[in-house]
Amino acid sequence: MNKDKKMKDGYYLSTYISVDKDGNVYNFFANRHDFNIALWKKSGRKVDLVKYWELERQTRLKHHMLPFFDSRQVDEFIGTLLKREGLTLDDINGIWGSPHYERSEDSGVLVPDFYCHGIAHLFSSMLIDTDIFYKETILGMALDLRADNETETRTYGANEYVGCVSRKGKLEYFNIASPALLWFIFKKECNMEEGSLMALASATKCRKVKPVMLEERMLFKTLDYELGYEIYHTIVDELSEETVVDIDHAFTLEDNLLSAAVKEVNRISQYIMRTQIVKILNDYGLDATDTYLALSGGYGLNCPNNSWVMREFGFKGFLGAPCMNDSGEALGMGLFMMYSRLGRFDFKLKHAFYGDSLDEADILQYLSERGFVLGITDIDAKTFVNDISNNVIVWVDGGAEIGPRALGHRSLLGDPRRIETKNELNRIKQRQFWRPVAPIVLEEFTKDWFEDMYVSPYMLQTSQIRKEKADFVPAIIHLDGSSRLQTLNFDTDNNKLLYAMIYAFYKHTGVPIVCNTSLNDRGEPICNRPCEALHFALKKHIKIAYINGKRVELTNFDKYNGESKFEPELSNTLSKQRKEEYICSRNPYGLSVDVIKWKSIFPDYDISTKDGAKALKRAVEMSIKQSPILERVFDEN
Repeated sequence: MNKDKKMKDGYYLSTYISVDKDGNVYNFFANRHDFNIALWKKSGRKVDLVKYWELERQTRLKHHMLPFFDSRQVDEFIGTLLKREGLTLDDINGIWGSPHYERSEDSGVLVPDFYCHGIAHLFSSMLIDTDIFYKETILGMALDLRADNETETRTYGANEYVGCVSRKGKLEYFNIASPALLWFIFKKECNMEEGSLMALASATKCRKVKPVMLEERMLFKTLDYELGYEIYHTIVDELSEETVVDIDHAFTLEDNLLSAAVKEVNRISQYIMRTQIVKILNDYGLDATDTYLALSGGYGLNCPNNSWVMREFGFKGFLGAPCMNDSGEALGMGLFMMYSRLGRFDFKLKHAFYGDSLDEADILQYLSERGFVLGITDIDAKTFVNDISNNVIVWVDGGAEIGPRALGHRSLLGDPRRIETKNELNRIKQRQFWRPVAPIVLEEFTKDWFEDMYVSPYMLQTSQIRKEKADFVPAIIHLDGSSRLQTLNFDTDNNKLLYAMIYAFYKHTGVPIVCNTSLNDRGEPICNRPCEALHFALKKHIKIAYINGKRVELTNFDKYNGESKFEPELSNTLSKQRKEEYICSRNPYGLSVDVIKWKSIFPDYDISTKDGAKALKRAVEMSIKQSPILERVFDEN
């Protein structure tokens, strides 16, 4: 390990981006999605996360996966972000994480024999608190769909996933299995996000009469699409009204059958997790009650399974960042580089709110002049309680949360005591009626309201509502009696304003809970700027918005024509003229996009030549012939 004791104090960047001219011009997913950038500051042994940017928030491209055209374009993009912090690229001592970006220092290989992608995931959870990392034993598991091709060449059929045991900071790596492939296949085939599938699984009691047989080959250590689809068809092909029981007639037959199918996916996922965790604990002589569990990767967003694993094995504690999925890669990359170069260092992910903090004054003046603002006052607890008791409200406060879930800085809030609140939130968000709404709970009251509770500041755990409390909060309960909750601690969670408002609500109602869902419409990124939040409120006819401590009362909804909708802050899209010039020189032989997108798998073919274009087309045809399923799943997003 290359420990550099003379690593300079100052600023560093870790990036999870892609630079690919073809991907940019033809607008297709190349190697990575959910691009993100982390700004770090090192002072001696102390390391701080200064800012964290998920690019979808700036570009308004959901799961931002549009590659940058070239390194110059990256420089301009990052330069704009740094300017807000009073910095330039000249102030940055090192940049890591994206080898095709010319300023990146590292080769991309972090640990021999393991993909960089999985290693970055591991460190994004294991190292969120170095006091725990250097003093305790941790079992880390990166449970993702797949690595990317940006840092090293991936081999289809090779071991894909990585885990490790850390004993006081000394690491032993090994390959593991991930359930994520099954969830991806169901997402793709059912055209429904994983979160919706998970919710539907628990929404009905419908289940298969004959469950799928569990087999050791289901432990997906490789990205085996053929096996994944074989299991998919085993689950769904014979699904019918005759092969299931406990049909819920409040749902369509299709939803009942899908609920039964996803229960099987859950059961297989738990089999995968249980089988390998038992083996790891035995092989490494670990006592779960004296070991922390650190999960990362997209599957780590599966709250019911996180809580199931914790209860099944009794781990000492749970480690996980709010950006569990690929939106956390820059976090993990930066932490790995600090660990590898410094050895021991001090770091703690103190809260979730490292995103942009933007001023609201200009947009409020703009909308006031156009007649859409009835009044602006300072926040008042009594008024807040009255507002949330009667309306769904928009809530924006300070720095945006990182990761895919709203945690109380870019949220829609409502009264949990009324089932109508859930219905209204689902209507606003254009979601299915059975989609649950998450609660924010004041941490000191969680044991009074929930059973077998784990602290969950980043909404990564699920717990059952106590039976005697259920009737008080119908809006936040899944149909199986559980809730995917966020706990809020006044001292540690950097969310004091919202804490104070929820506490006022508790003093008035006896309920220390509010409904919380993300401030975005279906298919859109979470709102980042005040103008986006107010545009959302006006188009959805939401009367009250709290913006950075100000209460904004809106009006004239029927006259609103998008006056608060502005162009994205930043873009990496080329002009039409530059695209046409590039296509003329780069692809003179007219290869289709479906062929060109394989260029990342076969980078050595020069498609500007006749022979290179023919060779790439032939290579794609041969790959699909050898494994036909790849044609269906190659474009994974």
